[in-house]
Amino acid sequence: MTEIGVEARRKNRLNQIERVNQKAQQVFDKYFPNPVIAPKPERFYEKWAKFIDEITNTFGRIGDYRYAFNVGVKNVLSNQKLHNWKVSPPSYIVTKKSPKPQRTLDWMQNAWKNYEFYQHWYFGELLKSPAQSKEHAFRNLILSLIYHSGQANPEVVDAFQRSIASSNVKVHHWNSLPFTSVIIDSKRFNTNVDIAGNKVTQFHCYLHPITLGLLRLWKRWRRHSWQAPKDRGELGTILTRNQCDLTFSQLCQTSVYVAENQSDLTISQALIEYQVSKTKSYGLPTSNLARLIHPLVYPLTDIEFSSDSAASDAELRTNNAKQKSQHIELFDKLKTCLRPDGTLKSVSKATLKQSLETLIAEVSSDEAINQRLLIQWYRHKLDTCSVGTLKAYHSSLTRKWLYLCERYQLDSLNGEELEQIYKQTIDNHTTDKSKKYFAGRLKDLHAFAVEANVLMPISSDYLHTDPTQAHTRAAYIDEALFTGLLDGISSYGGLNEADELCLQSMCILSYRCGLRLNEMTKLRIKDIEPSKIGWLSIRDNHLGQNKTAASLRKVPLYPMLLEHETQILNDYYHIKKAQLLGQNHPFFSLGADAKLPIDSFRVSMVVGELLKSLSQLDYFVFHHLRHSCLSRLQLIMEIDDLSSLPKQLSPYDISQIEKIKDIVFGRSAMNGYDVIAAMAGHESPGMTFEYYFHFSDWIVAQKLKDIDFSLPQAAMSQVGLLPQRVPLEKRHKRYALPYLMKTLAIQELSTNIDNGIVPTLYIEEHKEVHSFPICQSALELYQQGFSHEDVCSRLRITEATLNKWISNAKHIKALSTESAGQQYSRHFSNARSTKLLPSALKTEIEIKTQNQYIKDLKEHHQQHHEAIVDTVAYALKHASVSRSGIHFNSPIELSKFLETTHLFIPKSHWRAATQYLDSSINKAEWLDALKGIKTYKERKPLGRSKKAQGAVRLELIHPSSRINNKRNTKQSSPLLLHLFHMMGIMMMNLNSGDKSTN
Repeated sequence: MTEIGVEARRKNRLNQIERVNQKAQQVFDKYFPNPVIAPKPERFYEKWAKFIDEITNTFGRIGDYRYAFNVGVKNVLSNQKLHNWKVSPPSYIVTKKSPKPQRTLDWMQNAWKNYEFYQHWYFGELLKSPAQSKEHAFRNLILSLIYHSGQANPEVVDAFQRSIASSNVKVHHWNSLPFTSVIIDSKRFNTNVDIAGNKVTQFHCYLHPITLGLLRLWKRWRRHSWQAPKDRGELGTILTRNQCDLTFSQLCQTSVYVAENQSDLTISQALIEYQVSKTKSYGLPTSNLARLIHPLVYPLTDIEFSSDSAASDAELRTNNAKQKSQHIELFDKLKTCLRPDGTLKSVSKATLKQSLETLIAEVSSDEAINQRLLIQWYRHKLDTCSVGTLKAYHSSLTRKWLYLCERYQLDSLNGEELEQIYKQTIDNHTTDKSKKYFAGRLKDLHAFAVEANVLMPISSDYLHTDPTQAHTRAAYIDEALFTGLLDGISSYGGLNEADELCLQSMCILSYRCGLRLNEMTKLRIKDIEPSKIGWLSIRDNHLGQNKTAASLRKVPLYPMLLEHETQILNDYYHIKKAQLLGQNHPFFSLGADAKLPIDSFRVSMVVGELLKSLSQLDYFVFHHLRHSCLSRLQLIMEIDDLSSLPKQLSPYDISQIEKIKDIVFGRSAMNGYDVIAAMAGHESPGMTFEYYFHFSDWIVAQKLKDIDFSLPQAAMSQVGLLPQRVPLEKRHKRYALPYLMKTLAIQELSTNIDNGIVPTLYIEEHKEVHSFPICQSALELYQQGFSHEDVCSRLRITEATLNKWISNAKHIKALSTESAGQQYSRHFSNARSTKLLPSALKTEIEIKTQNQYIKDLKEHHQQHHEAIVDTVAYALKHASVSRSGIHFNSPIELSKFLETTHLFIPKSHWRAATQYLDSSINKAEWLDALKGIKTYKERKPLGRSKKAQGAVRLELIHPSSRINNKRNTKQSSPLLLHLFHMMGIMMMNLNSGDKSTN
């Protein structure tokens, strides 16, 4: 009997797969007839290409091609094991179905039906007669919510109708836009709000004025009895009254077609797909929305940046050196317990139990409580698990747990700190499978530790890599809170200038450019393009790997920053340049060792602590800086009149917005969401919508609120927008919303902060950090023919600064001395006659000494500025390239010079070469000026020489000679004139009377 139906189709499918596999095997055997002989790589690749070409021409269906391709891969992998092939399949098949379009024929047909139904309800029922029953008023309100307020998500509409049926509607407003919040219970959506410790899915229903008017009319019927719909089927029947054959879900999801056909609406397809919940996005908690209209922060007090919360990796290595060796020893002992004598021989449960108990007794110190916890857990699991299972746990968990114990004292951390550590450790795994397995073991171990009262409890979100319902941590950091954050970092105790600027710069890059924290930790100096835009290259390097392949990208920097933020980043950039690091060293570093990357966990905790303290809201974390950047880009792209936005959402002026649009989106914003996703490092906009866009609902409401839906003036009272007896001249929409907000007692969201302050960022005016390396690089680039604009963009300096340096350098170069009637340059030999800069210092010890002089000089520069400038001017005019040191003809000038330079150069670093001092008429004054200075006689007077003025040539002892106390090594150092030459270029304004005007 011939089989039919499902069974017949199943057999036909299996037969087709078998035929494809047989044919693919024949093709493979054709090109690889003798697998015993392992092919050479070049020969293998040639034949593999022919195999691919033939199966491509043989199999037309993508499913058949996939089966054939996998036959080839399976054969190659099998031959690797059986015949020791040294080659691997050089390509893999990747197939991905394109998403189903929204506007299918069925959808459009339902949308046309829906539009006809709307026309009949709106013009034939709503505007003709008032509601005659409570059910009628209910129907009008829900249909208005769907059509006028744009709520096309069936779950949201259902939740709203249940809340009004139970008289539990609370309407608030922010920025004069009324809304009500509903909680939906659906596993299709992520949770996004924490209410009393429970994570729920909350949506905001922004209400069009017509919907508000119908809500006002509905409340007139609140005392009448009525049977609310029991389910969605009954709700759909009430709404349609069998006037169309659409289900409740179809009615909601095709309602967007009605708003689309209004002449004054332009809404993107991406937002339409959000409305119908094909694309998911989640709004902000109401407490966060309140911040946008009440931008207050809580004043910070008694903040200390302790080594525990922000120690550098170098400090951690030093503090934990002993622990590290102990952890290695413990790992080896545990390994011996599981595999005695280093063999693969299985150990019995009884033996392993005794070994673990012995090891627990050995690890008895209080400092090793976290390490002992792991062994106790293994002993606990042995009661229910096999030895083989424990070996698998050991290979997955032990090293990572001991590493965490080495870096952190886990038992002293609070729950949130543990969450961050666990999340970071789980994310370090490369595959979803390994993440899931490790998270499961970590969850079990942590539960054991909590029960033993060793570790603090944490949220379950951080140990579920495959939860039934994910959580979107929706939050937006407003401009006032971000300003307060930068202020808070400045007031944080225990930070030096470089660390303060480092933390501020990292926050700025995340808040304005959307960088992840781990992307900033591996950002190198060479990854910042020296240009006016300053493109940031996010690349894999020795400091870390990208999160996904899509993370490989370039992000614009300087156009995204405000003026004071650019200054902060420039100041930090100059500090990094002054450290003379290689291009491969990390750009961000904390602590003394600038070659080590930062500890991202500690930075995350510091910033998170500040955000929580400033806002008094416990859900803000560092990652919300990135959320804010991407949400702001969505606002910039979607909102036409950005001047109408609250300043807490976008601080940019019109010119900067246009510049950002041009750089980020180009000339067309058609693919704007793809551009934002690429900038975020996401494969598609779906991820950005689901986790980072938090204003999709508000943007839709902004676009819908101005639609009048062909509402005649005479009908405004009919739908509840205005009182019945209002004069005709006042029957305008602009009067409706204020009236409704007053009548319905719609309250503005209130702030959670009492006695808060409005943060102000203190930025020192005209502050610009300069350094010798920056100046040297600027003049070198200038001499290489680069334009002024390019040099300034590369080195983050103003054009006025560059012009000043060039002018000063040329002026110093023109200084000359005369000998035998011929003019010679004071500071440049013939070999350097084409240069603007002195020759670079060649020894590391001279560079180190110069840096120390500069550091000391900065402490006194402001107070003794004029004296220092005079000293530099004298040094430049009394030095010569033919002789080292500075020449003095007067003891008064020498005393004045030494008194000023003693601020940054100790007297013990000088050596004076005296000339005719014994016969000087001012010998006493010379000797007094030279107190504390080493001297030697360079020119002695003859026996019957006349009295002379005398002179001194002041040299700087070479640092190596001074430190090693060797008298026969090089006497003087070129550091002296190099230092004063560079100081002259940077400090003075030689074209204006040799005095600095800055």
